[in-house]
Amino acid sequence: MKQLLIIVLISCFTATYAQWPTVSIHDLQFRDEASLVAEDDLSLYDGDTVMVQGIVIFDPCTYALSTSGSRIGTFLVDETETGEWTGLHVLIDPGASGYGGTLEELNDATLFIDNFQVGNVVECAGIIGTFDENTQIVLIDEPSSIIGFSSVPDPEVLGIDVFSTSDGGGGQIQETVTGEAYEGVYVQFNNVFVVDVAPFGDFRWTWYLQDADGNKIQIRDASGFYRNDTNTDDECSIWSGGAAGETATPDEFTPPTTGTYLEYVRGVIMEAYGGTAYSLAPLTPGDVGPELASPPSVTNINRDPYVPTSTESVTVTATITDIDGTVAGASLNYSYGYGSTAWSSADMINTAGDTWEASIPGPGVDGEYVNFYIYAEDADGNSIETPGSVSPVIYQVFDDGIQHIAQIQYTPAASGTSIWVSDHAFNMDIEAVVMASRQTYDLGWLIVQDDDSPWSGIRIYSQPGDGTTELLRGDKIRITSAMVREDFGATLLDSVTITVIGTEDLYEPVTGLDPESINAQVFDQAEAYESMFIRFEDVYTTSNNPDAPGGPFGEWRFNTDNVAGTGLRADDLSYEVPFEFAADSVTVGEPMDWIQGILTYSFSNFKLEPRDLNDIAGFSTEYPNKITAFSFDGLGATGTIDQDAQTITVEVPSGTDVSSLSPTVTITGVTLDPPSGTTQDFSSPVTYTCYAPVSGTGRAYEVTVTMVDALSDLIDNQYLVVYPNPVSDNMTVQFTAKESGEAVLVMQDISGNNLLKMNLLYTVGKNISELDLRSFPNGLYLLQIQTSSGSVTQKIEVSR
Repeated sequence: MKQLLIIVLISCFTATYAQWPTVSIHDLQFRDEASLVAEDDLSLYDGDTVMVQGIVIFDPCTYALSTSGSRIGTFLVDETETGEWTGLHVLIDPGASGYGGTLEELNDATLFIDNFQVGNVVECAGIIGTFDENTQIVLIDEPSSIIGFSSVPDPEVLGIDVFSTSDGGGGQIQETVTGEAYEGVYVQFNNVFVVDVAPFGDFRWTWYLQDADGNKIQIRDASGFYRNDTNTDDECSIWSGGAAGETATPDEFTPPTTGTYLEYVRGVIMEAYGGTAYSLAPLTPGDVGPELASPPSVTNINRDPYVPTSTESVTVTATITDIDGTVAGASLNYSYGYGSTAWSSADMINTAGDTWEASIPGPGVDGEYVNFYIYAEDADGNSIETPGSVSPVIYQVFDDGIQHIAQIQYTPAASGTSIWVSDHAFNMDIEAVVMASRQTYDLGWLIVQDDDSPWSGIRIYSQPGDGTTELLRGDKIRITSAMVREDFGATLLDSVTITVIGTEDLYEPVTGLDPESINAQVFDQAEAYESMFIRFEDVYTTSNNPDAPGGPFGEWRFNTDNVAGTGLRADDLSYEVPFEFAADSVTVGEPMDWIQGILTYSFSNFKLEPRDLNDIAGFSTEYPNKITAFSFDGLGATGTIDQDAQTITVEVPSGTDVSSLSPTVTITGVTLDPPSGTTQDFSSPVTYTCYAPVSGTGRAYEVTVTMVDALSDLIDNQYLVVYPNPVSDNMTVQFTAKESGEAVLVMQDISGNNLLKMNLLYTVGKNISELDLRSFPNGLYLLQIQTSSGSVTQKIEVSR
């Protein structure tokens, strides 16, 4: 009877699905070794609509990777094969699939919740895509079908080193060649430690698994069983008449404590974090196995000083506990020289409570690397190495402290991770020049350099009140302390202490690098110039969407050879490079004299970030530095600005004490000297200088104040009436004069440019003029009526 049912189901859907090819999960996922060596793991079917079949291994009602209710998902595995290339992430997502309805309507159209129950063998149609380098199929609005039933295959038992290996410097190296084959596959790690447990946000946890060799993999909370915010897996409840927040996984999750030794942990492999690492996503509570006899837990490892001299001893402290017994002892193991395994050992002393301490003698050689790890054992003989003899903590000794960025940026580790990550160095004395700033017309990131040699640039992350947001290109600063951290694979300084010590010419851009070598992440061409100002000459645009058929994401490619799809990415991070630039301003195959910018790394790719359009041949950004309005508000006196002559004239009533006036000044630049509101002596002309953002170029205006009969003797400002205001087409200007005379009516934009000027003959009493403003764009304008004795001003808004 079951066979008859399957035949009927298949026949019902054959006509619907005939228009798309059926592709196995293996073929959707497979990439050859050469491609993986080149970090090319994109599905060969990316962007295609296909049919796929597989066994459902996860209840989509417990899917927890969307807090906005925009998508839900599950995982399929091949029904005939196990192991490599047999798993796939499946989603319904109206935005990603181009469906015009709601998520609930797409669920109804695809029969997603109905058919994608654990153990069902399903057939479905969707678009192959990628997110964070993780391959997925997003279903289109065609009904899926159940074509059979099966048990869920056993997990593949693997080692963490298939996916991630220690770089020996505290970081991890993603193993794409061996790991990519298991993306979407249900796997199991045996005999692993829980490490680096920390709360994340209000409801989530960050935690890792580590093997005995220091190889680590992060846990991904794709399942609601491992994530506590209730708005991630409540769609099924809502669709069945329940309320928002009625989660399918109500029990609160708390991860095992750091140091817990687990018999196994199972889950699906996912690529994440911008494609920089694999993660493990447990699916059900039973995927985290029982605790084995636990060794001690070693946490809160600190050293003092962080940056010692070659002759200073370093005191290492740690918190050592044992959750199922007592700590019997611990030793501090250290060696000199990067990668050295010639370990010396010092017994650690239990100084107080759970705190243990020992010291490392200085190596006696300036610049030497020092490696260390802690060995701890409990009373039952269970032991642990933290962080592991193959992945020890590493630091360097410097007799003169850290005086150069290269001492932070340079790393012998293949991963490119600085050995100082997570360290807060207080004995810095780095003098560096701002190469890109946080200013509106600039890159939006603060980049500094202290030389034009490799490893000499670094990004500074701004914190409130640290003085970094006001910096301009060319400012010279002294950095005396900072926290070193990695952000999407790029090294940066955080929580800095800086002092501005002057200004200095920018370093010339580094030239002679090869765009394709940087794209291929050749170490001495790419990593060595991270966060540095570099330039390429005589290049061609080779792609205006490097992520096609996905994207666009505002990026394009260029190369010195005119070969489509090759070369280095350029990006639109800058405030001044619009998202559409790649699509409408550069053309594939066309030459470009030069392009320059800051070399950055994000989402698995090195990218050139032009700081503004002045960094791209044939384009430009103007840095504004004009005074657009000048007035003495208490006197009703507004200055007349001549932008060409760079002069400002202001007439004030007779008897005014011009030796003590405080003007209100509006500018388009970033600073004004003297500042607006500062009391000045205008008995003689005063110079005001407006400075541009980014370049800091000054534009000086000479301000002259003269005294005349009170303006109210001629035109009474309170009787100046303008209507309608806001205005869309024609406007009436009405004012009352106390005597006859001649006047000039002027309309200016907010930059002080005259847009309309007309002569008026006015008489005693009420005067009316009509203005046609239909040709004026929407915006704010100033209307002035000027006489030989002064002027009155009214603000006008044109709005349609």
